[in-house]
Amino acid sequence: MAGYPVCIYDRRRVRICLRGEPDSDGLAQVAHPPAVICDNKRNHMPCLVFIIVLAFPRLMLVLLWLFSRYLQHAYHGLIIPLIGFFFLPLTTLAYAWMVNSHRPLEGVNVIILIVAVLIDAGGLGGSEYHRRSRDW
Repeated sequence: MAGYPVCIYDRRRVRICLRGEPDSDGLAQVAHPPAVICDNKRNHMPCLVFIIVLAFPRLMLVLLWLFSRYLQHAYHGLIIPLIGFFFLPLTTLAYAWMVNSHRPLEGVNVIILIVAVLIDAGGLGGSEYHRRSRDW
């Protein structure tokens, strides 16, 4: 009779699936080392959601403000997210993500914020360049 997977959770809430053989009680006797380690407890953001956030950050800010408390956990008021909505929407979302996922504001996370500021500033500067280059 083929073995079937027995899944347990360790202290870090990582699911470990073991291949076991049933004994006389119907319980699995684990005879093999872990075959599959599944990390189902972590929150993974799908690529499509990430692309939508990059393409429409203002829409995502409005949806997060209306349907969740995500921005309220990161910003304790209305003025900073409102300013971020108009001037730096992607940076506002990146900072809210860092605060809500308990990431420190150092190292790679600062680089992520700088890239978000550059993307936001590039959008503002690019629109000004195209506005000035039009011939009326």
